[in-house]
Amino acid sequence: MPHYARIIAMVVLGLVAVGGMAWRLIKPTPVPLYEETARLSPDIRGHLQALRVEAKFAPEGDYPGPKGPKTRARLSAVIDDLLDDILSEPDGPLEASDLAGRLGLAVAAVSKRTEADARRAHGYMLEIWWIFGFRSAAGYFTPGDGAGVVDGWAEPLPPGWTSADGRAAPLQGAVNLQGAP
Repeated sequence: MPHYARIIAMVVLGLVAVGGMAWRLIKPTPVPLYEETARLSPDIRGHLQALRVEAKFAPEGDYPGPKGPKTRARLSAVIDDLLDDILSEPDGPLEASDLAGRLGLAVAAVSKRTEADARRAHGYMLEIWWIFGFRSAAGYFTPGDGAGVVDGWAEPLPPGWTSADGRAAPLQGAVNLQGAP
């Protein structure tokens, strides 16, 4: 290789190295995607465990209850499995997208049930979403699944809740978010 070719190769490599260093210094910093996060704390864990032991899908008000004990057991199992999955996580941060994915699996599991049963299951899933305090939308629920929409929150209130703070009164021995007995 002639002597001048080596000099040209060194100059080109030097320019590439300088260009790479300059790019590292001036490139725009990526804007992180907004991901809402909540901490799975002992307080939230207590609310989830209270919801876990609650007698679910019992007939009340305009809800007639599921058709037969097997259907009730299957519907309760969907919600209990969802709660067990969340409760198996260690205390610490939980991203909204992670919880939304778990809710999506539960929504799919109840999608073939009657409208009343699916809406009741959606109410429990909404309650889980609200217990974590996520303001963003999970994307699975309609205003008819809950008790109305609160300004600043994307999902409707869970059935039985009167504000973003929790249930008006505990249902069947569950703990509300306000801590009232």
